Amino acid sequence: MLASLYKYRKVLIVLCTLVAITGYAQVYLSTMGIVEAVTGRGNFDVYAVVNGTTSDSGDHNEQEENSIASIDELEVETSDRVPSVIIAGAQKGGTDALRHYLKQHPKMLASKAQEVHFFDVNCGSLCEDVVKNPSRQLMKKIRSKYVLYWRIWHHHKRNGSTKLSKTMETKEYTFEKSPRYLFHPYVAEKVKAIVPWAKIIAMLRDPVERAYSQFKMNYEHKILKPKQKADKAMAKKYSKVSFETCINIDIEHLQEAGILEDEKNDEVEESDSFWDLDDDEKDRRWLKYWDIRDENPLSQEKMCDCEIGRGLYYLQFLRWFRVYNTPEDREKIFVTKSESLLPDRETQQVDIKPITDFIGIDEMNIVAEKKIHATTSDVGPMKDETRQRLEKLFDPFNKQLKSVLGEKWDDPWPYK
Repeated sequence: MLASLYKYRKVLIVLCTLVAITGYAQVYLSTMGIVEAVTGRGNFDVYAVVNGTTSDSGDHNEQEENSIASIDELEVETSDRVPSVIIAGAQKGGTDALRHYLKQHPKMLASKAQEVHFFDVNCGSLCEDVVKNPSRQLMKKIRSKYVLYWRIWHHHKRNGSTKLSKTMETKEYTFEKSPRYLFHPYVAEKVKAIVPWAKIIAMLRDPVERAYSQFKMNYEHKILKPKQKADKAMAKKYSKVSFETCINIDIEHLQEAGILEDEKNDEVEESDSFWDLDDDEKDRRWLKYWDIRDENPLSQEKMCDCEIGRGLYYLQFLRWFRVYNTPEDREKIFVTKSESLLPDRETQQVDIKPITDFIGIDEMNIVAEKKIHATTSDVGPMKDETRQRLEKLFDPFNKQLKSVLGEKWDDPWPYK
């Protein structure tokens, strides 16, 4: 027996080492309060993350646990534990700059990640379950997951401690930025269901300029400075892709969805016009566009990524306001032009008072020291004929913004 053990001593040493490492990792993760989130076992809630405690579902009455929880009750329970302000878009609309400015405020705390993408990517099917059945158990679970994605990196990690940092304890408002939220047609219902108290900020940029800025960003990341092996292979394959190629792909998708008409057909029957449709049909076509937007290989690999659709703000807000459909709901959404955050040419000061007033925090003095997340790729200026084409395309959608955002949005970007 001893001889056999001695013969296989090296194997036994390796096995013992693995067991020890695995046990240590389990204890460490449990101490961090995230083991349930990683493994999917147990009730992993907000308090487990914040206080380093665990929740035992056996201590609760099953009927109470699965009952529908009122919004007021849930707000008292968790509203101070999850983000209360969300910068929802638009992409290339100055959201990085706004995040940078708000981080400087003594009462604001940003997520560690530049973009959380919780409601459009990371919450998965659990978000959909909560929308359909907002039970107390599901609500606690999804909010805990949100906290994990947003805030876990703000904890002290030494020795497995989950004590909140002193910086976090002095903050009153928490916020995140995910510029795809505005564009994504299914985010609004998830946000309202899960964080009904959250204040939403949207920054809208001239959609013509926004589209070209997005293309330059993608070109820089995918072609000029690829980081991943897959991107390097794609850089060679798509190095000749132009802005015109990308907008043509998206226009075809929008035409297929019934949102845009054939640009060559100047004799469209009035009854066939998109603008004669009711809001329900417009929304249905927007959802159809969402379903087919990635049919082209260039779209699938995000070399071209809805350059036109992302700038159709009217349809995006038509969708959001179907969810935020009361005066009280709409007071939670603040919309401004991205151009309003441009620094003064002489003083470089940035006026964010309308935004700080909306959040409910003191005004602060902001001086822009440098451009933030400005696209640097030099692909030359937009072609004049392309600009004129896009201005003609976007103009009717821009002018419709006043029907959802109010009279001050009457022709927000007048084209020549």
